[in-house]
Amino acid sequence: MELQLKAIRANADYSLEQLAEKLGCGKSTVWRWEHQLSPMPPKMFEAYCAACGADDVTKEALRKRLNIQEKGRKVQ
Repeated sequence: MELQLKAIRANADYSLEQLAEKLGCGKSTVWRWEHQLSPMPPKMFEAYCAACGADDVTKEALRKRLNIQEKGRKVQ
């Protein structure tokens, strides 16, 4: 099963609206990130994962799958 951003949001019991408000962006932005229609900035990826309580293993798996670079590091 492929790990999804939406799944960690749902696990944290956040609606699109609630998480968007917590991140300071629009719900349509979060929806586009979750459907990979818009690139997710690394800073927002970190905030998304922190808000949803993603553990390090989950975060790294998502980072690789979404090809999000960590500051000062290239994803291989």
